[in-house]
Amino acid sequence: MESGQEAQELRRIDELRAQVKRMPREHAVLQIAIAALFAGYIGVFAFTGSAEGGVQAFGGTTATLILPPVIISSALVSGANERFGKRVLLTRADWIAVALFVVMVAAVFVWGIVADRHPDTIDRYPWWVALVLAVVALVVFSARPLAVILRTDAPTADRAEERSVGLSLPVRLTTAFLGVFFGLVCAVVFVPALGWLVMMLGMMIVVIGLAVRNEPWGFANVGYEWRFPQWIAFGIASMIMFLLSVLIAATHVVTPGIAVGAGALVAASLVISALLPGRSRGSSAA
Repeated sequence: MESGQEAQELRRIDELRAQVKRMPREHAVLQIAIAALFAGYIGVFAFTGSAEGGVQAFGGTTATLILPPVIISSALVSGANERFGKRVLLTRADWIAVALFVVMVAAVFVWGIVADRHPDTIDRYPWWVALVLAVVALVVFSARPLAVILRTDAPTADRAEERSVGLSLPVRLTTAFLGVFFGLVCAVVFVPALGWLVMMLGMMIVVIGLAVRNEPWGFANVGYEWRFPQWIAFGIASMIMFLLSVLIAATHVVTPGIAVGAGALVAASLVISALLPGRSRGSSAA
């Protein structure tokens, strides 16, 4: 009996070690960044349906600001996963946490819809509910990669074989396209008809980029070649777009001129990053 228990413990240790190997430290950092992006999306989405979120329940025109980065990030991350040669496999505890989180989001969504249809009898939820959802999302989706970072030391191995090279031309053009697309979405957000037109045309190209993921200009290959400069630029662009959507939903401080300026910053961050070095094929660092 004891030998069986010892064997089981050894198997659990081997599984933990394998999990660490499945998610290198650099990959874990990227996963935490993506978890923060998703948490921001959930928080912004929920805030626009709160009592302080304005009359545009669950997004309205500001949905054009928060949807593109989240949709595109999934394909970019799949390319990064390929570069690391790893897949993030959820454990039973992970699935339970995700399921509970989905239930929470669904409950808030139903609350907002019911309150919107019966404003005289049911109040919208307060703004801090959105903050709670964002924090829970960050905890749920960053717990494992954070554990990997805490369990592993900073990389000290010789990386002489890794080379920083310029992005390939297709990836450079796709990165610049993302900058122009995101920038235009911000700039025309106060012109709903034009905003949805830009959104529709841009997302048509995005869908093609998602469908041909392994082509040189497909988003998976873009995520494969991106390194820290490009990911940081994508994070800056996403943060500006999320912040802009919150300010539009909750305040009146954002003017069309400010929106155009924000769009210029978003576009510049990604267009400039397209000119910076990426990672040679086969390298594993982000």
